[in-house]
Amino acid sequence: SPSWVAPIAQFVDEQCIIFEDQEENKLEYTECHNEFRQLIDNLLAAHLLELDVTNEQFEQFCQTGLSTNSALHRVLVEQLLAVDDFLIFKAMMTKRNADLYREAQRRVDAGQLDEEDFQETTVVDDEEEVLGGIGQMTVEASLVADEWKLYEDLWGN
Repeated sequence: SPSWVAPIAQFVDEQCIIFEDQEENKLEYTECHNEFRQLIDNLLAAHLLELDVTNEQFEQFCQTGLSTNSALHRVLVEQLLAVDDFLIFKAMMTKRNADLYREAQRRVDAGQLDEEDFQETTVVDDEEEVLGGIGQMTVEASLVADEWKLYEDLWGN
């Protein structure tokens, strides 16, 4: 749902600028990872409450996801488990920073962004592009929601 995807996308886009493609792990990376973990914990708790899913039901969902043949279910569970993996988080943030940099450079080359503005920030400020990215993530989240419904019978909801 957008209430899950939008805060995550916003956090990643706002914070990825500090991540550089280098081996060194700076203290600010760890601090950012801790903030991200807290965001995910809060969003997950709110969504489970909204769906009236107990901790036991969620644990059962995760265990089923690790042993199922459903690719979507497995990916969802692996993503949730990866929240605690700093190296995966760092790779995600570094990739997003590089993507935003390339997009900003493309806009400079196309004359849509001044070189001066490009030097100040590489964060994409094109609302249409941001919404398009959120739209794609919403479609993916919708697929997860459809998969989630398959498990409602399992939980008796």
